[in-house]
Amino acid sequence: MDLRQLRYFVAVAERGGFGAAASALNVAQSALSRHIKQLEHELGGELLERGARGVSVTESGKVLLARGRWLLGAVDDVKAEVRTENRDPSGTVRLGAPSSLADILYAPLAKIFVERFPRVRLELSEGLTESMSDRLLRAEPAHLAGLGHRRDDCGRNAHPGHVVQDQSGGALGFRDRIASGR
Repeated sequence: MDLRQLRYFVAVAERGGFGAAASALNVAQSALSRHIKQLEHELGGELLERGARGVSVTESGKVLLARGRWLLGAVDDVKAEVRTENRDPSGTVRLGAPSSLADILYAPLAKIFVERFPRVRLELSEGLTESMSDRLLRAEPAHLAGLGHRRDDCGRNAHPGHVVQDQSGGALGFRDRIASGR
């Protein structure tokens, strides 16, 4: 038994005949009939009683119909779940910023972030730039970003930016704008 045969059987049983099921499935009626016959042979008995006005489901067919509906629904659920996993990012993003930036940035950023990435957990923290950088570099592997000021070679603030760290914990580099659209 395969999923195609099961889909065909459920369609014929629900529509009460091969003609209606063939139209709904966009399959030749002869092919549909052949698949149902193979399924009946494999399961050792008739699943449908064929008559002049269509088909009716036998007792064993009722068992297969109930289980088949459940199984096909479960397969559809699995497909949808996997497609969602493949499309929507998930995980945790930690963002650290000095209090002066956090007060201005976090509320609108969190609102936009939650709307665009509902499966991603956003952890926001604030503190001094130096301590935020240290925490960023010591954090467990995750996608991380820290807002602050880039320092030049002498330790002076050069200009605002943020550091992004990849899942392995390695710094990917400075970015000058957080809303880069990526």
